[in-house]
Amino acid sequence: MQTILTATLLLGGLGLVFGLVLGYASRKFAVKIDPKIEEIFEALPGANCGACGFTGCMELARAIVEGKGEPSACTLVDEKKAEQISKILGIEIKQKEKTKPVLLCQRTANQQKKFLYIGVQTCRAAMLTNEGNNSCNYGCIGLGDCLRICPFGAISFKEGLPVFEEDLCKMCGKCIEICPKNIIKLIPKEQKVYVACNNRDKGKDARAVCKAACIGCGVCIKACPADAITLENNLAVIDSKKCINCGECIKKCPTKAILKQ
Repeated sequence: MQTILTATLLLGGLGLVFGLVLGYASRKFAVKIDPKIEEIFEALPGANCGACGFTGCMELARAIVEGKGEPSACTLVDEKKAEQISKILGIEIKQKEKTKPVLLCQRTANQQKKFLYIGVQTCRAAMLTNEGNNSCNYGCIGLGDCLRICPFGAISFKEGLPVFEEDLCKMCGKCIEICPKNIIKLIPKEQKVYVACNNRDKGKDARAVCKAACIGCGVCIKACPADAITLENNLAVIDSKKCINCGECIKKCPTKAILKQ
């Protein structure tokens, strides 16, 4: 009994001593954090998605205070939070232009495949085999890399193509980075009309692989009253600053490659 009591007291004493030593060390060697960093961290969403280029919200907050990161780097920060960060830093933060994601592809359901792909079921893996098995080398492969990487559940699939939920999308850009075809694009939220195609082949070749492809005919250019459309590498390009969303180009497009949303 005496032995047990002695051991208990000894362990308790050691625990107390170590606790005091650790408590002293934590105070003595504590790294003081700038109050501004903590305040900005509280203003950030805490998603730690990494879309800003930093490992997490705390690292972004530290970078902002140290002048190594942009206050507008986080796309999840709304106007109210941006104003809060502005007051903390004592500077005016310009809000980024509001954008939305669109898919530059309308791959038709009956589009033929070049071959049967049975490899790893990711777009990036399929891309390594002759640029994917779609007949159109510019189109969506459809194996869902964008869906899996989206941290906000803003992407679903319909008829083999990704669909974006604007209310859930935070414009983090992860889907854009992972898409091997570079066919996910952010356009100004106010822009309603866009070319839903990325095929740069000549008209005959583009039409041969997809009925909804832009064939570079130039009809939309002539139809546009705002002179907002040009032709680049056989593909119609809409200037969002000039476009008035009238939809005249949509009416004239023979392949329906131009959409409005």
